Amino acid sequence: MPDWTYRPIFRPLLFRLPTRLGRDLALAAIGGVARMPGGRHLIEFMGHMRPARPLRSRLADTLLDGPVGLAPGIDPGLIGLAGLSRFGFGFVGIGPVTPNPVAEVGSVRDDRTESIRLVPADTNPGLAATLDRLDRLPEPRPAIIVHLSARALGEERRAVVRGVRGHAAAIALPLVTDDGDAWQRQVREIVAEADGIPVLVVVAADRPTGMVSRCVEAMEAGARGAIVGRAESDEAAWMGNSLLESAEAWTRILRHALGSTATVIAAAGIHAPGDAERLVSAGADLVAIDSGLVFSGPGLAKRCNECLLARRLGGRMAGQGIEDDSETFLRESWLWTLMLGISLLVGGIMALVIACTRVVMPYDEVMSGLTRARLAGIGPRLLPFMTHDRVTLAGAMLGVGILFSGLAWWGVRRGQHWALFAVIVPASVGFLSFFSFLGFGYFDPLHAFVSAILFQFMLLAMVGRASPLRMVGSPDRRNDPKWLRAQWGQLGFVAHGATVLVAGTVISVIGMTTVFVREDLAYLELCAADLNAVPGLVPLIAHDRGTFGGMLMVAGLTMLLASLWGFRRGAAWLWWTMLTAGSVGYATAIAVHHAVGYVDLRHLAPAWGGLAAVWLSALASRGYLCDRRHDDGLGPSVERQLTERPGRLTTGGRTSPRLPGGGCHP
Repeated sequence: MPDWTYRPIFRPLLFRLPTRLGRDLALAAIGGVARMPGGRHLIEFMGHMRPARPLRSRLADTLLDGPVGLAPGIDPGLIGLAGLSRFGFGFVGIGPVTPNPVAEVGSVRDDRTESIRLVPADTNPGLAATLDRLDRLPEPRPAIIVHLSARALGEERRAVVRGVRGHAAAIALPLVTDDGDAWQRQVREIVAEADGIPVLVVVAADRPTGMVSRCVEAMEAGARGAIVGRAESDEAAWMGNSLLESAEAWTRILRHALGSTATVIAAAGIHAPGDAERLVSAGADLVAIDSGLVFSGPGLAKRCNECLLARRLGGRMAGQGIEDDSETFLRESWLWTLMLGISLLVGGIMALVIACTRVVMPYDEVMSGLTRARLAGIGPRLLPFMTHDRVTLAGAMLGVGILFSGLAWWGVRRGQHWALFAVIVPASVGFLSFFSFLGFGYFDPLHAFVSAILFQFMLLAMVGRASPLRMVGSPDRRNDPKWLRAQWGQLGFVAHGATVLVAGTVISVIGMTTVFVREDLAYLELCAADLNAVPGLVPLIAHDRGTFGGMLMVAGLTMLLASLWGFRRGAAWLWWTMLTAGSVGYATAIAVHHAVGYVDLRHLAPAWGGLAAVWLSALASRGYLCDRRHDDGLGPSVERQLTERPGRLTTGGRTSPRLPGGGCHP
C-alpha cells in the first residue's frame, strides 16, 4: 500500500468506512502481506524504504537504522506490526502495555483537523499476546520502545518491564503528577527492574511547562531521556498535526533542561517531512510518526528519512565533481552503467539505419539461406513487415538507452543505490532474453558479439565502487497539491511499466511459439502454412520477435523500478528521462507502422495507449518532479552543517527555549 496507491485509491475508500473498521482492514492487509512467503521482500521492493547508511542513529546504547520511528497508538492490537516495521522505521513504539488486555472502546478520526482519538489511551492486547507477537516478528527486527500505562499500579508496571526485557530497547514511563519524592521513587523502581535497559520519561505534548522539573528529577533518578508524546487523559489519547507546535516547544525545553547527553524523542504532530525537520531543529535526537501515517500515507517515514538525510549531508547537498584520479574513475559503477546506456543508444541508431535501408544483414542471408531478393519474392509485404519489426526494436533500444544513460548520469553517479539496481536488474533480464530465439536454431553473431561486450559492462558496474552519496535540490518537506497530483502520475508510470513488462513477456512467448499473430498474417496476406513452408524464414522472424520482446521487458522493468524508487521532489532529470524514453519508443513504433501501411487498429492501439499513458503520467507529475524552487519557509536549514556528535541530527547552535501554550486537544 505505497503512497501512489494509498492516496489516489485506498485512502478515499478506507475513509468512507468507520474509523476502526478501516484501520483494521488496512493493518490486516499490511500484516498479511508481511507474513506471506517473500512478503517482507515485496514490501521492501515496492517501497525501497530502508534508510540510507548516513542516517544511522542511536537510542542510548542501541544502534538504529534511522532516526524516524513509529509512535504507539496507530496499531494498538499489533495487527500489522510485521509489515509496518518495514516502512523505513528505525524503531517502533508499542503499548502502553498492561499485564491484562484492555479492550478498545472507540476510535474516532477527524478528517478536518487530521486527528485521531483513541479510547481508552492504553488499549492493548495484554502482556502475553504482546510478547507472542513480538516473538513472531521476522528478522531483522526494529528496536522496540515499550510504553507503560499511566493507569497501571507499580507492581503491574514492574511485571510488564520484567516480561519485555528480552525485546525492549527502551522503556517509556509516563510522567505523573505525584510529589517529587514519590515520583523519583517510581523512576528508580522502574530503572532497577529494567536492569540496564534505558528508561525514558513520556511527556504529553499538552502538559503545562512546569512539568519540566519532573523530567529533571527523573534524570536524577536514573532516566536516560524523555519522549514528547501524544496528548492523553485518563479516558483517551489524541494524535494529530495540531500538536506539532507544542511538541516543538517541549522539545526545545527538554533539550535545554536535560542537556546534550540525554536522549530526546519527539513523537507527536508529524504529518509531513518538514514537521520532522522542525522537531530535529528544536533539538530532538529521534522523531516518531503517529497519525501522520494515516493522513499522509505509508511513505511518510521514507520521505522524512530523505528530508533528514539532506539535512545531515549538509554541505554535500550540491553535486560534487568526480575525482580526477583515473584509476578511481574507472572503478566507479556509474561509468559502466553509462557505457551500457550509450552502447544501446548507438546500437539503436545503427539498427534503425539498417532497418530503413537494406533491412537484412549479410549474415541474416547466410543463416537463413534466403537472399533479400528471395525474401521479397515470397510476398510483397514481407520486407516491409521485417522493417516494421526491426524499426520497432530499434525504437525500444533507443528508449532503454535513454533510460540507462539517465539513471547512470543523474542517479548512479550521485550515489543513489536504487538507480544502480534499476539498471542491473533489467539488464540481466535482457541478457537472458538472448536465448529466447535459439530454440529455432538461429544464431545472430552480431547480436552475440554486442551482447558479450554489454555483459562485461554490466559485470563491471556490479563489482564497481559506489559513488559518494550526493543530493541535489531541495528536500521534500510538505504534502502540497503538487505532491498529491504526483501520486496519480507515479501510479500511471508504475502501471505503464508493469504493462510494458507483461507485453514484452507475451511477445517473447509468441516469438518462441507461434511467431505470428492474426493481424500479422492479415497484413502479409499469407497464411502460416505458406510461411512455414519456406526453410529458414520462421527462425529469422522469430529472432526479431524474441529480441523485441526481450527489449520491451527491459524497458518496462526499468521504467517500473525507476517509477517505484525514484520519485522525489525536484528530480526533473527523471521526468525528462522517462518522458523522452517513452516518447521516442512509441513514436518510432507508430511512425513505422504508418510508413509500411500496417495500420490495423487493434495492433496499433497498445502503442497509442502507451504513449497517452506516458504523457498523462508526465503531466500529472511534472509540478512535483520539476519543482526545483520548492521552499516552505524553513529557510536555509538544509544547508546548515551539523555538530559532529554521533547519532545526533541537531544543529550546532541553540535557540532559547520557547514555552508551549495551553492544552492542544483536537
